[in-house]
Amino acid sequence: MKIIILVFIIVAPIFSFADDLTNVDCSNTSKDHLINCQTIRHKNYDIIMNFLYQELRTNTNKAIFEELKQVQRLWLGVYEKDCNEKYNGNSYGNETEIYRLACIAEQVQERNRELSIIKELNQNIFRKYTLEKQSNPDVHSKEKWDIYLQKHCEFMLKNYNDLECYERNRQLHSTDFG
Repeated sequence: MKIIILVFIIVAPIFSFADDLTNVDCSNTSKDHLINCQTIRHKNYDIIMNFLYQELRTNTNKAIFEELKQVQRLWLGVYEKDCNEKYNGNSYGNETEIYRLACIAEQVQERNRELSIIKELNQNIFRKYTLEKQSNPDVHSKEKWDIYLQKHCEFMLKNYNDLECYERNRQLHSTDFG
């Protein structure tokens, strides 16, 4: 019981810190203010992502974290490209840059949600997965991600009604980015 209370005392301020970072006032509608606002949102979500990633690095089985690191690197290589391609030139008039920056911030926010879910499931799914891996060391890397992805997307569907999890993660976990 003392451990649970200690963990709560340590973790609670972190969630409060994350809430402070994500509460950015974007009510001023001037273009410069909105660009600045989206830039701040992106930077703040980056801070949260780095925190989550370091938590996973510290508290995840080394072999599983190595796979997560590969996926994170794939994501880092593509998340801005999608927004840059969608919102290029003057595709949305004077507001194109605002939309592009908002898109990037939303991509990071979504990745934070994915990393948070992984962190949450780390104690349950990854522990079970590690035991399965130890009992069957010949499981191929892609099969390991398929096991993870199935459990992760089932969880996302059940708890968040997330119908796009498989497609979103298929893109994140694919090596067909050209």
